[in-house]
Amino acid sequence: MSNAVTEMKSEPTDLVVVPITPPAMLQMAIERGANLEQLEKFMDLSQRWKDEEAKKAFDAAMAKFSKTAPTLGKDKEVDYTSNGKRTRYSHEDLAGISEVIRPLASKHGLSYRWRTEQPNPGAVKVVCILTHVDGHFTETPLEAAFDTSGGKNTIQGLGSAISYLERYTLKAAFGLAAKEQDDDGNGFGGSDGPINEIQKTEIIQRLRATNSDTIRFLKIFGAKSVDALLASQFAEVDKALTKKETKCKSTK
Repeated sequence: MSNAVTEMKSEPTDLVVVPITPPAMLQMAIERGANLEQLEKFMDLSQRWKDEEAKKAFDAAMAKFSKTAPTLGKDKEVDYTSNGKRTRYSHEDLAGISEVIRPLASKHGLSYRWRTEQPNPGAVKVVCILTHVDGHFTETPLEAAFDTSGGKNTIQGLGSAISYLERYTLKAAFGLAAKEQDDDGNGFGGSDGPINEIQKTEIIQRLRATNSDTIRFLKIFGAKSVDALLASQFAEVDKALTKKETKCKSTK
């Protein structure tokens, strides 16, 4: 009778390497009784790592949003006569914009809100805060004087300016444009007149935010200053600034 020896062969398995993240390192340091100075370093490292991961998630969500981003259409018309001069234009309604944007933004973990400030009498500042579910957020500020067009009183002028700024900061935050850019806010003149104070302030702030060469930018539109831009040019100016803002966000 002989003894049979059976050789067992095991199949090689892939070794899975799980990276140790800064939060895991912090937890290990706590368990091993690290001193306060060491813990503070690990906490700082952990927070910076979380911030970077949150920004990556935000950028990825914005990229997905942009791929399916809708083109906004005008759904509100304004028509009034002031000092014997008729002003007529159409623009996107804020409720209409929100109805289109909110479901898609929510799908990608994005949400938005506004903060309103009054930097000085007669002016209002609106900040659109775009936030991702992981915590990273961006702020898009815009400031303008009260809208006194069409015989509005102070309260009406404030409300009109806020509504205008909410729409434009929301569109700028998401990098959206209308099929035909609206020319609202031109109550200081018709479409052939100069841009108004709200539009002027917006253009200046957006040029600064994108670190643009103002003189070079204005040459595109044949203007020597922002004041020299015409209301009829505002749509193209807005389109050009939107492209600059989108480019700036993609390089951050």
